Amino acid sequence: MYTMNTLNAKAWLGLVFLAIAMGLSLFLPAGTVRYWQAWTYLGVFFGASFLITLYLMKRDPALLKRRLSAGPTAEKETTQKVIMLFASIGFIALLIVPALDYRFMWSSVPL
Repeated sequence: MYTMNTLNAKAWLGLVFLAIAMGLSLFLPAGTVRYWQAWTYLGVFFGASFLITLYLMKRDPALLKRRLSAGPTAEKETTQKVIMLFASIGFIALLIVPALDYRFMWSSVPL
């Protein structure tokens, strides 16, 4: 069983790990850190994630605990594992494909 401090620490570490993983998924395929759209996306995403995490820590630690175990490995049924695997792959692709588009200038989109 988690203590409140352990749960909070796990939540913050998970958020930091996610930030690093998402940053790598955006900036490595883009080939640069001079990708303002990625910085904007990360700022909005993690600003909201930070506020949601704070809220759950104070108001609903049980929900926070459930949210910390997510993804294909957290599911019990095979069908749910497969669905979560494809959802995870889709989420990763939503980061990598625009970064590759930025790098190779596949599309021209106005500001």
